[in-house]
Amino acid sequence: MHTLKDLVTVLAEEVRVAEALLHNLAAQREAVLSWDSVTLLEKVEEREVAIRKLGALEERRQEILAYLPGACEGTRPSCTVLLAQLPPRPEVAVLDQLRRRALEVYGRLRAEEKRFVALMENLLGHVREVLAPLAHPPLHLYGKMGDSRPLHPASGLIEGKA
Repeated sequence: MHTLKDLVTVLAEEVRVAEALLHNLAAQREAVLSWDSVTLLEKVEEREVAIRKLGALEERRQEILAYLPGACEGTRPSCTVLLAQLPPRPEVAVLDQLRRRALEVYGRLRAEEKRFVALMENLLGHVREVLAPLAHPPLHLYGKMGDSRPLHPASGLIEGKA
């Protein structure tokens, strides 16, 4: 038998995992900015574990919602619809608070992920710009003394003259 307390437990854990993902994302950003690939890989692995845990929690939440009184046959009711159908009880108030907290945390997580992706794309563009001269070596022309000279000067950033 599934109860509202079970739903409270699952939603609280989903919020906790989302908050952990926010901290993980901040650590990933810091690792990228400090070029710490070891820490970045550790944080990416931690993120994958958290995402798998969220998937399991979501399945559990949907299972609980399907068996609670007021759930419609054959549909996957939302927490908001279920809360509107229930009489006022302490668990209902806690569920409503958790639902609001989850919306806020997942909204922040989505926004932070977008910013992180933009940062990564920006860094990737800079790396490509720096490495482009190495990927396409310039044509060499011969100088007056017969020595070969590059057509374009080498990148100051690559040469350490930035």
